[in-house]
Amino acid sequence: MAVKVGLLQTEVIHYPNLKTILEVEEVLKNADGLMNKAQIKKALPKDIMHQTLNVILGYLEQSGKILVPEKGVLWTYNPSKKLRMGPMCRKSSVRIRAAPYCIASR
Repeated sequence: MAVKVGLLQTEVIHYPNLKTILEVEEVLKNADGLMNKAQIKKALPKDIMHQTLNVILGYLEQSGKILVPEKGVLWTYNPSKKLRMGPMCRKSSVRIRAAPYCIASR
């Protein structure tokens, strides 16, 4: 199966398992700043294939958890409900569909 990784579409040799994805997330969460791919690989408790790391980073970028500027990878996700809910959504039973910053709980 061909998967688009970055700008190139390549054949994926090995897909990551959930444990590996969580390990990469943990390394990036605990980083003080930008980390390049070599630093991420070195910080992981086990070896990881370069292509597998690229698939994980692509997934995390598409899900909005990281930014990948030219010099490295930066963790940006914040699970705080206060940041996800705008002031109009708090204590309101009305769902606002037009406001993308507002996530109403169901």
